[in-house]
Amino acid sequence: MLNFVWRYCASRPLRITPNSQHFAFALNSLTSFTHFVQNRTTLSNLSKGVTIGLGTLSIVAALATMPKAAISTGYLLIVILGIFVAPRMSLTLPRSRFAISFSDALIFLTMLLYGGSATVVLAAIETLANCLYLRSKKFPFGQWMIPANVSINALYAGITYSAWISLKGSSLRTLDLTQTQDLIIALGILALLQFLVSSSLAAV
Repeated sequence: MLNFVWRYCASRPLRITPNSQHFAFALNSLTSFTHFVQNRTTLSNLSKGVTIGLGTLSIVAALATMPKAAISTGYLLIVILGIFVAPRMSLTLPRSRFAISFSDALIFLTMLLYGGSATVVLAAIETLANCLYLRSKKFPFGQWMIPANVSINALYAGITYSAWISLKGSSLRTLDLTQTQDLIIALGILALLQFLVSSSLAAV
């Protein structure tokens, strides 16, 4: 009897029922999603590595070309404010992994007073201080996100200053930064430039 049943079952072709089809589809979908997550993680790590590398080069170059005018009490005061005051003016968005910093005023002021190299260094120092302060407040940071943030802001500062110098050398020659009205115009232009630079790079 058992022999008959075995022969009967073996003689029948394997039929894929709807349930087995659904299982196969779910298994394929899970496998595809796993590969997608792995590829995305690899791409994210690669982009972080490239950003950190470029940011490190820009910071080293800025330190090597720091103007003598930046070695002053005024610049030191701005750096101290960036380390101890600006991070405490950061606003963590509720139920979010994002935080808003209000330190741009120090960055713009340094651009106008001490040039691009001092600005890149300040941006790196201030961002590092801000990230460490947020982490002390239990703000979640992923792997390599702190050095990536420091590098990104250093790059933003350098590119923004380069764009500012290009504009100042062409259409903004008449600005007199000792005049309040022209100073406000310059700060507004710097804010717009930084927004355009950060938006453009974030979209890449």
